[in-house]
Amino acid sequence: MAQTGIRAQGGRLQDGSVAVPADVRAERVASLRNRIAGLESAANLTPVQQKPRLLSNDSVSDGNESSADLYRVVELSGQLAGVISTGGLPKNSVSHCSDCPALVSELIAQISAQGKTIAIVNWSELSLAQVAESGDLSKIITVPNPGREWITVLGVLAEGVDVLIYRSPRTQTLSPTQARPLLAKVRKGGAAVLTVGVQVPSPALTINAQVTGFSGIGCGTGRIRNTEIAVSSYSKTHRNGPVMLTCGARSSAVPSSAEPLQAVQ
Repeated sequence: MAQTGIRAQGGRLQDGSVAVPADVRAERVASLRNRIAGLESAANLTPVQQKPRLLSNDSVSDGNESSADLYRVVELSGQLAGVISTGGLPKNSVSHCSDCPALVSELIAQISAQGKTIAIVNWSELSLAQVAESGDLSKIITVPNPGREWITVLGVLAEGVDVLIYRSPRTQTLSPTQARPLLAKVRKGGAAVLTVGVQVPSPALTINAQVTGFSGIGCGTGRIRNTEIAVSSYSKTHRNGPVMLTCGARSSAVPSSAEPLQAVQ
């Protein structure tokens, strides 16, 4: 798959970042939409019917609804479904996960294996070897550097992928004013958005995860085959965990036929 590179041009701002002109911004957005269209055509996706009475980030629950009633979710299976209080990643909403690459890779592998599309933004160092073994790399696009217009980038992607993962370079909590444009785009889109490092007010789901151990490697020999992770989660109505999950390789080697990822910069 050919890579599409978009270079930012223009003067530097006081914080050292590059000011992106309108024409370059438009080119970047067009590239993202073209890439999404390619994913949809390849997967022959069909639209999902919207259900009424959905709880999103700015909704208030009376505490009587079940998680299945509150959310349309990108469903998970196995141990993950048991520990995630909503049974999956809520659509049209923003959730938060602690910075645990092993768990995020497990989520990506499982979701892409279902044929669902995933965009990974601002996380070029995330290893996807596990996805190559048990998931589907052809369902994934990466945006290594969204620039200052990252909310615009997330908004475009939220309209065309099933799951959107964004990692902030620093830990921060957006104020309601800062979060409002992002939440509006997510509600209009349809993706399940998972942020790492940055939080919005009242996320639909919060996942806490910490690696506790490894297996499969000896003293100077072998390779890490499994990762032990303590995971807990809570939503507006449910709290689960902590539960110990075992995440890791399903086979001994990454398939040599794995298709390279499409990077949009």
